Amino acid sequence: HSYTTIGWILQFSSLSAKSYRLSKIVNNLGMQRRVVKAKNMIKIIVIPLLLDLIIVVIWTIIDPLEYVREIESIAMDGNIQIVESYGQCNSQHQNWFILTLALIHFALMVGTNIILFNIREVTSRYQERIHVTLACAFVAQVLVVGLPILFAVG
Repeated sequence: HSYTTIGWILQFSSLSAKSYRLSKIVNNLGMQRRVVKAKNMIKIIVIPLLLDLIIVVIWTIIDPLEYVREIESIAMDGNIQIVESYGQCNSQHQNWFILTLALIHFALMVGTNIILFNIREVTSRYQERIHVTLACAFVAQVLVVGLPILFAVG
């Protein structure tokens, strides 16, 4: 779970940082020289990444995921024993940690889309509005298809 959350944060926070820098340059109404420092961009990437890492580390220390295998049936076929089983990782309070991570990811996704909406007139050569929109659509598709399946099976 930590690799997924780190990948998500790095993907969207990098796009947020680039889009933020572009918005500062494009929305410069006075046409003055505008300097957007790297430390401002790093904050946009590091703060959500640290939040995610803190939550994942606390989750791992307090309530680590544990793999549990359940045996559904045992049958005999001649001298061969056939065991049907399934396994999954669970923790007692995983829903709270997943919800917290999901809220951070959702806030970052919404923030990125707001910045991109504000610079929508800029040519696609300089911004990734279409790519982010597609990524958000794919996430929505996974949620619409995956969550009902998760609850039906789980």
